[in-house]
Parts: sequence; structure tokens; C-alpha cells
Amino acid sequence: MIWLTVSQTPNIKVLYDSVCRQLGLMPMSFAQLEEYRTRLYNEFLRRRVFLVLDDVWNKGVLEQLDLAKGLGSVTLVTTRNQPVLEKAGVIDEDEVQVGVLSKEDSWKLFCVHAFPWGFSNIPFQLQGVAELGADECKGLPLALKVIGGSMVGKTTRQEWEFQLNCLCESRELPDQQEEEALFGRLKLSYDNLDNDNPVSKECFLGFAAFPEDRMVEMEELIKLWKAQGLLDDPTKKLGDDPTLSAYYLVGLLIGRSLIEVVPIGYHSYACKKFYVMRDLALHMIEGQKPITCLYRPGKKLVEFPGDWIRTYERQPCEVHKLSLMENDLTALNAVTFSAPKLEKLYGQAFAVDICKLTALTKLHISRETCKIVELCDQLSKLVKLNSFHIYNFDKLGSLLDAMQSMVHLEEFSICFCERIKILPSFITLFSKLKVLKLVGMSSLESLPTLNTLEMLSTLSIGCCKSIKKLPNSFTSSNAFPSLKELDCFSSGLVEFSEVEDGAMPKLEILNLNRTNIKSLPDTLIYLKNLKGWCVKLESLPKKVGKFTQLIHLDLSFCHHLKELPNSIGHLQSLQWLNVSYCYDIKYLPSTMGDLRSLQYLNLVGPSTNGLW
Repeated sequence: MIWLTVSQTPNIKVLYDSVCRQLGLMPMSFAQLEEYRTRLYNEFLRRRVFLVLDDVWNKGVLEQLDLAKGLGSVTLVTTRNQPVLEKAGVIDEDEVQVGVLSKEDSWKLFCVHAFPWGFSNIPFQLQGVAELGADECKGLPLALKVIGGSMVGKTTRQEWEFQLNCLCESRELPDQQEEEALFGRLKLSYDNLDNDNPVSKECFLGFAAFPEDRMVEMEELIKLWKAQGLLDDPTKKLGDDPTLSAYYLVGLLIGRSLIEVVPIGYHSYACKKFYVMRDLALHMIEGQKPITCLYRPGKKLVEFPGDWIRTYERQPCEVHKLSLMENDLTALNAVTFSAPKLEKLYGQAFAVDICKLTALTKLHISRETCKIVELCDQLSKLVKLNSFHIYNFDKLGSLLDAMQSMVHLEEFSICFCERIKILPSFITLFSKLKVLKLVGMSSLESLPTLNTLEMLSTLSIGCCKSIKKLPNSFTSSNAFPSLKELDCFSSGLVEFSEVEDGAMPKLEILNLNRTNIKSLPDTLIYLKNLKGWCVKLESLPKKVGKFTQLIHLDLSFCHHLKELPNSIGHLQSLQWLNVSYCYDIKYLPSTMGDLRSLQYLNLVGPSTNGLW
């Protein structure tokens, strides 16, 4: 089954990528849409697929997404617009009208979210008032879920009656629009976040910066909330670990049914918000005085919003955050927009004159959104910038030179700047740098000596095809004391030098997928996640049994790997092992039976016959 949530303003490329992942294929990162569609169409012809196109608003997208035409395949479309069904050729007997829930089902759904301790354990004194609360939701599943979630933790009849009165006051009035009435009801759950943790309100509103139905990975969310200072808790109620704090806050939002979390991989999760809840967040933001956020993501805008310019031509702009993610803005250079207090800028940056954004801390730029010459003159003004991301430029010479003043940088990435052959050595002077990502730099031939970056925790050289070897300084004693993740996915690496004792002592995640490495070092004993999908890999370290903290080991498609060492049985923490399509492995060691924590084992492939 393939499930796609389409939404009002779908990003077809993102949806195609999702199809690929659900089919077990690699996304076509650089393909044109028509080429991408043809490939998927042909792939579907060879498969029997149940394709779900959920929440389709526009009949025009069906031509791009209705691809399951193979023998025995079926497509299910959910929509609230009759023309969509007509475009899909749905006949009357295949159409199912979904109404509101019955009184009985409404009550059950409401209780599931309002009473986590169980449907059969509802206190007698709350039974009547809870039934009235469920009735106020008028059989609408989302309202039942959200409003039910807002009642979690309320144990007295007085609390329930107060909330019921608030709900009744939000009933639709003669001059009140339907959308306003719905927001009035759903706002109850948002208001109750004050009882959990006031920070959780800001976390909920932050989702409005992303396009509708956008999956936000936990890693991205943690960085966002950390940059906004939401995880800085002087009371220490959230603890010292920002990751645990973020998961705690996500848990609060889930408990109130304001967002949902979906798995996207092994131990990887993403958050999403129903479009109605995202609109509720936008509604709450637009009602703030003064307005501190301007969000217009995923609207396919081709011009900078004129109402923003007109509004702030004659009055001070108090905006701290601005999002224009996933739009089609092109003619931007003539637009000026002064926002002296702006700290976060998401999406297409040069719809504004950034030299006036002196409070800016995070900046993303791409070739489509700015000109290098204009930018270089402005970067020196951004003295508070700590996160800078560059995407898809041919030449960066003067821009990189202009970066020398960015002494506060904590995150820096250059992605798909394919003609860049060398990086400036002054990057090693960014003493506060924690994240460095060099992705898709196909002409980059070598890396500077980076082991002076003692705070660096994440380094990526994914898809850097010209890098054949890491500098010796990477593996020398005491190098990279804080590094936790090294991502070399699909790079040109052909060898990984032996790591000296004391080098990379905190490395937990090593991704060598799609490299040409033949052997692995045996001293990275603190690894928890090793992705070694290396076609030319011939052997694992004999001392692999010392990797006692290893949880995830991916050796799929290692065609030349001949055996698993007996010491693999010492990996008592190992939960996930993939040795699929390892053609030369003829048997598994008997010590495999000692892997007491193993939950997932993949032996798919023609060589698995007789492994046991």
C-alpha cells in the first residue's frame, strides 16, 4: 500500500520522493517532473499496488499522481470536492459519502482521547458533563480528538463544566463565519497548553512556518526550537538534554491531539499537523498584537506579499520570524522590506534587504533567491548570525571571503555547489561550529584540516564524489573530541584510515553507504549506528565484538563481504541487522544466537538459501 497526503498546495516532487521511499527505491533528486512521473508510472505497471491519494483538493494533480495502472492495482481518492471525483472517472456505485460519526461512535472516540486510563474507568461524576462535551463536537472526528485531548488531566466536575462553558460560547453565531467557529472550538486545546508548559504554545505555533502537511523530522525540529531558545529552560524542568526536552514538548502536543508523530525510518520520526490545526496556528499568530511572525509557506507565490510591504511602510515592524518556504518567488531584487528585529528567516531570503536585518541569527540562501555580488556587501552586517546555509551556486569565491567575520557560526552547510573545488582554510577558525554539512559538492577534492573544531558534533560529506580519502588529521589521536555523527553517504571514499586511540571518542553514527571502502577501522568502539552499504567491502573488523554499544548495523548490498566474524555475538546491544544481498556470505556464525537484543534481521537475497 502506498499512502500520499496530497493537501491543498501539494509539492509533487516531495510526493514522488515519498512514493520512491515507500517502494524501496532511491528518490530521483535531480530529475525533471515528467521524467520522474514516467519512471514511477513504469514502476507501478510492474506492481500490484493499493494507492491512497488522501485529501485531494485540486483535480489537476490527479494527472500527476494517479499512477497505479498495473494489473490488479486500485486507487482510493479522498476529497471534499466533487469535481475531483469526476476527473478521476469515479462512478456513482464506487463513491462513498463519509458523514459525521454516530452519537455512540462519537462518545467512544472522545473518551479515547479524554480519558487515557480507559473507557471503562470514567469517574461517575464526570459521565454526564463528558457526554455533553462530546455532543458539542457534532460528530466531527477531528473536533472529538482535539477537544477530547484538551480535557486530559482534568479530574473535577468544576473543571469540566468551565471548559464546557468555554466550548458552548464558541458556538457559531449568526454573523460568525464557519472557519471562525471551528477555530473557536479547537482553540480550547491550545489554551490548555498553559497548564502543561507555557513553552509548548510557542512550539505549536512554530509548525505554522512549514507548508501544509509537511513532515518535520525530529532532528530539524530540535534545531529549530533550540535556535528559538525554546529548549533553554532556566528552571531545569525540561532537563539539561535539549533532545529529551524536545521529545517531552512533542509529547505534550501529541497528548493534546494538536500534532501527530509518524515513523520515517529505524528510530527516526517526523511530526505533522493536520491542515486545520496549522490554520489554527496561523489564526492565533495573526491575532497577536503586535504581530511577531509573518508566515506564508507553500502558497506558490511568485511575488513578495504586497500586503506585508504596505502594512509596514508607515509603521514599525516588530516581526521576529518570517517564512516563505516552498514558494516560486523570482523577481525579488527590487523589493525592500525593513525588519530590524527579524531573527529567523525561512525560505527565499532575498525578498528582503537583509542588511537591515541586524538581529538575524539563521539564514538560508540559494541561487534562485539572491545574487552573490549583492549579498557579499551585506553579510558583514549580520553580526549575530549563527546558522548559515548555502544551496545550489556555481561560484562562491567572494561570498566565502565575506564569511570571515562570521565568528559566531554554529551551523554551516554548502549543498550542491558542484563547481567548488576547495574550501577556504579560515573555516577552521570558526571555533563555535557544531554542524558542518558539505553535500553534493561533486568537484570538492579535499577537506581542510578541521580537527581544530573541537565543538564539531556533526560532519557530512554526502555525495562529494571527488573526495577519495579523509585527511590524516581526521583519524589522529585526540581529533574531533565532540564528533557524534560522520556522514559519508555516496561520497568517493575508497579507504578509511586506521583510527588512532583517542580519535573521535564520541562518534556514535557512521554512514558509509554507497562508498567504495574495502575495510573498516576497529577502534570506533562507541558506535551505535553503522551504515556500511559498501559494494566493495570485504570484511568487518575482527574486533567488531568490542563495538558493544552498536544498535543498528546495515551491511546490505556488500557483495564482496565473505563472512560475519564470530565476535559479532558479543554485540549485546544490537537490535537491527541487515545483511540482505550479501552474495558471498554462505553461512552465519553460530554466535548469532547470542544476540539477545536483536529485533530485526534481514536476510533477503539469492544467497540466503542454506544460511542456516
